[in-house]
Amino acid sequence: DKPFLYKIKVKNIESGSIWGKLLSHPKENHIELESQGKFSLEEIEWLEIKNLEKNSLDNSQSSQFNGLQNLLNILNFPFVIENGTLSLYIFESSIH
Repeated sequence: DKPFLYKIKVKNIESGSIWGKLLSHPKENHIELESQGKFSLEEIEWLEIKNLEKNSLDNSQSSQFNGLQNLLNILNFPFVIENGTLSLYIFESSIH
């Protein structure tokens, strides 16, 4: 089982409640979520990552989540964490 769920908010489209288990990077500056499809970073307003293991006794997933938070802090990437969900706000970013 995957310890995280993902959701993408596309600009100018009402936010849905569709969470997916598989997030991929099919090509430069694009993110694909199996439950929502493929989008360019220009189309994405934010990405949410829900930690399903926040109350787990197994700390491996929690350490992965904490490692992601630390990386985002180092990169000075804007994000918010609320109730075990990490929301990343995408502003003119690029991924390779």
